[in-house]
Amino acid sequence: MGTTSIKSIHLNGKPIILIQIKVQSNVGEVNANIDVMDPKVILTLEKLTEQAIQTEVERSISRLQAMKSDIFDFGDIVHRQQPALWDKVKHDWSESTFTTLQYDVNVSVNIPLLGMRKNPLIQSVQ
Repeated sequence: MGTTSIKSIHLNGKPIILIQIKVQSNVGEVNANIDVMDPKVILTLEKLTEQAIQTEVERSISRLQAMKSDIFDFGDIVHRQQPALWDKVKHDWSESTFTTLQYDVNVSVNIPLLGMRKNPLIQSVQ
């Protein structure tokens, strides 16, 4: 489960997109010799997941910019949040502004320890 918020700011007359992704996840199955009950291990998993998500989002945006395809509707976000700026950039949005658009992706992953068991419930019943 997670949430994403996308905001538009501007710097020197150019829009910048800020993307905040918050994810709450869990560890369902581990096929490695790690202790998922150790908070340090959970913290490491959170950081690795954050990095993976951030890399994938940034790679996706970069590819879309190369294809001049604003499928995330960043232009609409600029239009709604900063109408005066949109009026200045809308005429060359697809050809120039979107393809060089700056963005910042911030990812936060939380893997709560609640509900996690070292021994599955089915084993404790047997």
